[in-house]
Amino acid sequence: MVTNLESDYVEVTSGSVELGLKARLMTAGWFAGAACIPISLIFLLCGAMKFNSLSDLTFSHVLWFVWLIGTIPVSAAALMGFIFGCRIVDPFYPTTPGRAALRGTLVAFFSYVLFVMAYGVSITLLSTNYREASLSAAVSMMVVVFLFGFVLVGWLLLIVGALAGWLLYRTASNDPGRFLGVPGDSVETVNLWISIAIVLYLAICGGLWFVGKVGQP
Repeated sequence: MVTNLESDYVEVTSGSVELGLKARLMTAGWFAGAACIPISLIFLLCGAMKFNSLSDLTFSHVLWFVWLIGTIPVSAAALMGFIFGCRIVDPFYPTTPGRAALRGTLVAFFSYVLFVMAYGVSITLLSTNYREASLSAAVSMMVVVFLFGFVLVGWLLLIVGALAGWLLYRTASNDPGRFLGVPGDSVETVNLWISIAIVLYLAICGGLWFVGKVGQP
């Protein structure tokens, strides 16, 4: 049965089938906020282990580390929430609590993949050894980083992603007007928003390389 809110949604989005920009931004912010939970724990652990040697680090080194561990993962989570996680709140996409949790897990997983790729490309461009090595060496390095990081924190990321997806579903179910009352956009417009979001994420990844380049002696 279609509710009044859904009827309004259909009228507003006549001829379009995609969730609008506002709802996507809300979903992106939701998953970006969720990503801050494990990132905060990582910062605390790194600060505890490196507390005595922080005075030896330059500002550019600290900025590069914060950009890598903080800005890149949060941006990746926001991007995946914007593109993929938004289906959780789409009124015409069949979703259950379990499927919402699974989608949240996938958002976390693919965000982690994007993070590893950004790290690998940045290190490859900044390191003379990797630049002069073969492509397979750079890919092997990314695979090692992926597996090592996944063993250390990957399980936590997946748990947080699943909880974020489930809680987003519950929030949308308890307050459907928050998302159903948002007009949708045409497929062409949504593709434009997604393209802009991808470009912004790539620019942020480029900032990681720039900070590292400036900090090199």
